[in-house]
Amino acid sequence: MTELWKGGPRYEGGGAFPITTDSVLLADFVRAKPGRAVELCSGAGLISLLLLTREPRLSLDCAELDPAASAAAERNFAENGLGESARALCLDIRADRAALPHAA
Repeated sequence: MTELWKGGPRYEGGGAFPITTDSVLLADFVRAKPGRAVELCSGAGLISLLLLTREPRLSLDCAELDPAASAAAERNFAENGLGESARALCLDIRADRAALPHAA
């Protein structure tokens, strides 16, 4: 686990999802608001982790096709005490739309 900044959240990319400038910038561009949202292709959950750090009243469903990445996201959320705010889902939304009923 890598501490993203002193006293900040900890992140582990599962060997395939390193911390990149693109992910950090993308998370910064999002206008996070309280409520429920979905992150598609969430990888190991870096963007979700950054969003939840900024807006703790946000609740996220993180859909990822790769089981290893989804498991890494689940570990990241648990490590940072975000298990109630973020849900890592290993699924193909094309085949299982019912898993995300609030997504359009």
